[in-house]
Amino acid sequence: MIQFYDAFGFTDRGAASRAGFFLTGLWWLLFSLPLFRYVKDSAFVHPPLPMISGFRQYLKTFAEIRRYRDLLLFLLAFLFYNDGIQTIIVVSAIFGREELGLSQGTILGTFLMIQFIATPGALFFGRMAERWGARNSVLISLLLFSAVTIYAFFMTHGYEFWILGFVVALILGGSQAISRSLFASLIPPGKSAEFFGFYAISGKFASIFGPMLFALISDLTGSTRQAILALIVFFIVGTILLVQVDVARGRRMAAD
Repeated sequence: MIQFYDAFGFTDRGAASRAGFFLTGLWWLLFSLPLFRYVKDSAFVHPPLPMISGFRQYLKTFAEIRRYRDLLLFLLAFLFYNDGIQTIIVVSAIFGREELGLSQGTILGTFLMIQFIATPGALFFGRMAERWGARNSVLISLLLFSAVTIYAFFMTHGYEFWILGFVVALILGGSQAISRSLFASLIPPGKSAEFFGFYAISGKFASIFGPMLFALISDLTGSTRQAILALIVFFIVGTILLVQVDVARGRRMAAD
């Protein structure tokens, strides 16, 4: 719709882009209606807590997570490598435009391809996790993400951006899905909602550091190549922390 805006009756790409946001809102509304209509809350729902009380509960949950060494190590590893993954997704369009001179159509086409490749990629990593274990599968994805940052640093042609997008698509869905399942397996019974809430909120907090590092290095060096290569730090630190996670021990501690 954005690329062929005139065929849809829009005056320019800006108008088509704004309409895209509107359609996204309608999409969310449409697919939330069954939840609002058919899912009923049967349990008592606590009233919303003030911000201070909510922050205290957040710290209380963190103190409880610290009792489980492998769960804490995995959470820290996830915060690092997930920040790197999310930053690559966010800045890839900037990198393609600034360093490779790619058109908006090429960038949009690459993002569209990623949506179709990510699903079989997630299924492939699921099979890999069944055979080699969830932790090892995530470690493989981190090695591949590290290779992606190095490959991006040396890219000079537009077709290489498509290759980069293809590789990211293969490992993106798998790394995210397996990370969630691995985290779930380390959670003690009855704590899933609380710990996953902490998992989600902490991921949002940590997600500022990747874009901040990218922007800082881009500003200091004047090159997004240097900036995207620097993101390898997040995958290296994440890998070091994840290697120390003993999944079997963590599951035993959670079951006790």
